[in-house]
Amino acid sequence: MANQDLFNNLNLFHDIEARVLICTRDDCKFALSNGPPRVTTHLRDKHSVSTEARKGLSRLLKSLSPPRLLDPDEAPPRADGSAEHDKLRVYEGFACIHCRFRTISLQLMRRHLSSPPDDCRFKADHARPRRRRDLDQQFECVYLQTWTTGSTGRYWIIKRGGSVVRPVDGPAVQAHLRAVLTRELNRRQHPAAAEPAGEITAFALQRP
Repeated sequence: MANQDLFNNLNLFHDIEARVLICTRDDCKFALSNGPPRVTTHLRDKHSVSTEARKGLSRLLKSLSPPRLLDPDEAPPRADGSAEHDKLRVYEGFACIHCRFRTISLQLMRRHLSSPPDDCRFKADHARPRRRRDLDQQFECVYLQTWTTGSTGRYWIIKRGGSVVRPVDGPAVQAHLRAVLTRELNRRQHPAAAEPAGEITAFALQRP
């Protein structure tokens, strides 16, 4: 219990199954490089955690079971469709429907589809579309998580609200569409209060 208290006080979470140590502060929410020196350096340099507050941490990390933390780059990604890991950051991302390529950059996804690698089934489609609108049909908008940050991060798709696909237009636009639908239902019930035609479909057909 004392060990867990130390982790909690330092905003650290030991994921025993994945064998990683996660910094749970809001500006981090990713797994730290393995090894006591790297963990203590992160706390000292990024979060200005005092030596006194870190007392006993190195000894605790060396006593963990399993005995060795994995480097975040070594830790295998979780399975697609996993529940959200509440200690990790959630990203709005994109997943190719032809291979396992995932990214949080729309530009990188379009670049991937414009020149797909050999392990992407889309490469074998000689009649594959070239227009951006058509390329945008070749990926799904999803929520992603990863153990680490930067270009080495390997993403997995998480399930939110019972679905692995996120709303294309985001919460704000979805709220707008619900409001439009409500007005349309009211218009049908009260024709005299009808709004000009065309407003509904013009917005609903927009894509980011």
